[in-house]
Amino acid sequence: AGEALVSSLSTIAEEGFTPVYVPDLLHPEHMEACGMLTTGLRIRCTGLGQTWGTEVCLSGTAEMGLANMYRDQCLEMSDLPQRVMAVSRCYRAEISSTKVEKGIYRVHIFTKVEMYGFAPPGQSASLRKEFVEIQKEICRDLNLHVQLLDMPPIDLGLPAYRKLDMEAWMPGSRRYGEITSASDCTDYQSRRLGITCRRTLGEPPSYVFTTNGTACAIPRMLTAIVENYQQKDNSVVIPEALRRYMNNKTVMEPFGTERTPRWVPFYFMENR
Repeated sequence: AGEALVSSLSTIAEEGFTPVYVPDLLHPEHMEACGMLTTGLRIRCTGLGQTWGTEVCLSGTAEMGLANMYRDQCLEMSDLPQRVMAVSRCYRAEISSTKVEKGIYRVHIFTKVEMYGFAPPGQSASLRKEFVEIQKEICRDLNLHVQLLDMPPIDLGLPAYRKLDMEAWMPGSRRYGEITSASDCTDYQSRRLGITCRRTLGEPPSYVFTTNGTACAIPRMLTAIVENYQQKDNSVVIPEALRRYMNNKTVMEPFGTERTPRWVPFYFMENR
C-alpha cells in the first residue's frame, strides 16, 4: 500500500517537478543551514559521530538534500522558479510518546515524498500556494476529510516565515492529525547556503526564496486511509485512486490473528 501511494503521486510529475535522488547522510552544517538543529535538547535528527571518518547525521527529510543542491551557486533568473521532488527515507530521533500518537503516527524511520521550490526573490508565496493546491488534490483523490491550518508564529520552525498544516480526520483517535505541511522559508535557507540569482548582468546578486511541502508521509497517510476505509469485518476498502497500483484490488482482507506454528529443524535451534 505504501508503494502504491508513492506511485500514485503522478500529480506532482504532471506539475513539472523534477525528481531528484537525495542522500541519507548529511554533514551537520548542511542540516543546520536549513534550520534543523543537530545539537541541544530539541534535536530531531540522529547523529552518527565520526563512523565514516567525519561527522555525519541521518537526514530527517529530503528537504535538506534538495536545498543543498545549489549550495554556493548563482542561478539564472530565467531558470526560476524551479520545482524538484524526492522520495526518500526519513530518520527522526523522536517517536510517539503519548497515547494519542501511538502506533505508526510518529516513528523513527519512514518514507516521504517531498516537494521543494526555488523562487525569485519575493515570489515564494506563489510556490507555497501551488504546493498546498497539490496537497489538496492528493487528499481529494483519496476522499479524505481534511482541514487546513495557518500555523501561529509560536509553532513555526526556525526557517519558516509562514507554514500551513493539513490535518486529516482520523476516526480511530477521534481527532484530526497532521498529514502534510507547506512552509514558505523566504531567504532563510538561501542566505545560509549561499544560493543567489542575478536579475541583470552587472547587478549585485540577490538571495533566492525557497519553499518546501510534504506531498505524502507514508505512515500518516496510511493511518488516515485505514481508519477511514476500514469495514466491520476489519477489511479495508482500497481508495479508487490506488487500485490500479494494487492489481485492481478493491479490498484488502485482514490477516488471520492466529498463526500456524512453523516447523523448525532441531539442528537450527541447537546451532543458535
